[in-house]
Amino acid sequence: VDLRDPFIWGQVFAHNKAYQFKRVDPHISHAWSPAEGNRHNRRSWYLVEQLGWTWVQARDFLALFWEVIDDIGLLISLDKGYGIDGEKLQFVSAVDMPLHACQSCGLLQIYVVDSRCSAYKCNGVTHQFTPLEREELGQKNHYIYSYSSGRAMIPRAKEHTASLSTDLREKIEQEFAEDKINLISCTTTMEMGVDLGELEAVVNLNIPPGIANYQQRTGRAGRRAQAAPFCVTVAKNSNHDQSSFREFRQYLESKVPVPFFLLDNPQLFRRHQNGIVLSGFLRHRINDLSKNAPSLVDFFGESFGKDDFETFKGDLNHWLETESGLSCLAEAERLSTLLPDTVPTSTGLVGGELCDHVRANLHRFAIIVHDRWATYDKKLQECDAEESLAKTTAEKQKAVNAKRHWLNMQEKFMKQFLVEQLSQRGLIPTYSFPVHNLSLEVVKEKEQSFGFGGGDVALNRDAALGISEYAPDSEVVANGRIWRSAGLAYYPKQFMPTEYYVACPDCHNVDKEIAREDVPDACSNCGSTEQRYPRQVIEPKGFVTHYDDRIGRDPGMHRRRPRKADEARLITTPQDEKFQMTDHSDVKRVILRAIPSEGQQEGKLVIINRGPRKQGYHICPFCNYAEPAKKFAPVTLSHRDPIGGRPCRMTRMPLSKDLAHSFETDVLILRVNREIPRCTEPGKEQQFQDAFARTLVEAIRFAAADILEIQASELRATFRRRGRYIDMVLYDAIAGGAGYCLRLS
Repeated sequence: VDLRDPFIWGQVFAHNKAYQFKRVDPHISHAWSPAEGNRHNRRSWYLVEQLGWTWVQARDFLALFWEVIDDIGLLISLDKGYGIDGEKLQFVSAVDMPLHACQSCGLLQIYVVDSRCSAYKCNGVTHQFTPLEREELGQKNHYIYSYSSGRAMIPRAKEHTASLSTDLREKIEQEFAEDKINLISCTTTMEMGVDLGELEAVVNLNIPPGIANYQQRTGRAGRRAQAAPFCVTVAKNSNHDQSSFREFRQYLESKVPVPFFLLDNPQLFRRHQNGIVLSGFLRHRINDLSKNAPSLVDFFGESFGKDDFETFKGDLNHWLETESGLSCLAEAERLSTLLPDTVPTSTGLVGGELCDHVRANLHRFAIIVHDRWATYDKKLQECDAEESLAKTTAEKQKAVNAKRHWLNMQEKFMKQFLVEQLSQRGLIPTYSFPVHNLSLEVVKEKEQSFGFGGGDVALNRDAALGISEYAPDSEVVANGRIWRSAGLAYYPKQFMPTEYYVACPDCHNVDKEIAREDVPDACSNCGSTEQRYPRQVIEPKGFVTHYDDRIGRDPGMHRRRPRKADEARLITTPQDEKFQMTDHSDVKRVILRAIPSEGQQEGKLVIINRGPRKQGYHICPFCNYAEPAKKFAPVTLSHRDPIGGRPCRMTRMPLSKDLAHSFETDVLILRVNREIPRCTEPGKEQQFQDAFARTLVEAIRFAAADILEIQASELRATFRRRGRYIDMVLYDAIAGGAGYCLRLS
């Protein structure tokens, strides 16, 4: 038994259980004999406090004992100090030895002196079992009885989560069914569709969100007429768990809602129609159809200025009138005929409406690409002007470097994968290509490439959560190991520009631009000029662990809990005239669409992670290593390349950056024309206003979920303050919109 083996003892207790006789070397963790004074260790406590020895007697005895075990070879050199030689351990039966139990702490003990308990800091007295008591103990103690009767099982526990590969999950399911695994810790991955065999017990670590979920989970036990199943549900200290626990009988007696799927959701249905027509137009626009993953440049061209944009619109209008275009429109129309008669005919589009819908969607997409391309082109022209006016070599070189940067940004923007942009803009069904996810790639080999799957661990998360849970220095448990994020992942053709933003402290509005000088001096929503300090921000596409940690770490160690990112903030500023009256005189509303029609504003939000110290993250521009910043300034930081494990040549880290995830979805804004109540406690006004607004918007979110008969997690909420007034912001949790906010409006 190797006392230094972390596989046996765990990282916490391996490598550091080294002793010296007295505390001399600070690098050795333990002292056999306590220092002078009245501070005890385990041995001196027992000798002095329990057996009544003097300090002198205790120290003399410990010194003699240390010499003896050293002389007979029980001690070996261990991490600068000494430890017990594991090869000298012997195991003997205690059946014929007297057994004692502490009457205070209950500890069972074999060797007892003067009937005193040997547990640290326990003053208890022990009682020796009589033969009859010991026989009775053997019958009533679960562990003794199980082992004595030969019915003891060696526990083998495994986890079953979405973070495991499909092959590994299926293997775990098979071994669980064959009793090779007898304890399984699982998420909702095993709620439905998996036969668990003769399951005896289920423990819910929280109250399931609905009675249907509860029945699916607890109903897994006792399905094959074995002994009565054992089901336990733990109520956590959350709103849902506590409210359900108080009325648990009512929760159990509630009826399972009839599952439904909204076929009459025009937003989702028309994406399918749009996709059918778009497939034909892609074949028309892209010359090289053998290319597996075309980019924006293959669809729009290398340049996409004003003239190119007009040419694109003309080409689209012409194609829609060709035989190929009309055939695709007809196929998209036929999709509507598959809907049942109970669904309104207006759900699908036909004729001129369908043609105009496709044209408007592609025009909007083209405008987005053109505007960004033109913005970069404007920056390039400004660099040309600065270069021509430069009076010194340094000024000229600065302009040349800036021009090289903006040209690189323009090229990278146009090389983004077309399919991801189409999905992100809602032009095709978003669930076909999940682009609003973040991955934590586990590095197993040097120079490992990513984005192609493989391995037993597949850590993938909704980007709204992954932006904090997978951020650098965060830790995740998967497949029985701890994995620590160490940097940003690099994927070919992924566009991750550094941009600049300011979050208004007064109204929570966010202004975000591609350059520092473009960020407005005043908030675009409330006009405030307070704390207008632009910060750098980057939108990561994924994160990586470190090659040096390629086997992960023991989960018995303490795991740092990730701090949540800032809540989602609205980038779009709705115009006052867009708000409409509701059936309540003090409430107005406006809808922002993920896919806006002409004259509408898009619903765009951003979630920002400023790091655990609110100073952002230092990110190496060479190897993408990253860690939380301690100060908002460039620093010198020696580090190793996460992918190769080699020391990185770049030690000078630039100014720290924040992490962000922006997305478009359907947004419902409710403007309340009533002042927030005033705080009576001095100095707590802003804190009180935020707490009041948060409580109000969460109450509205739960009420909206009840009305729609959906789980509360399907809707999310935030708020913006306008002085002493607030805007409540509800938005669909699914990027691209799911139609919930539209139904509420």
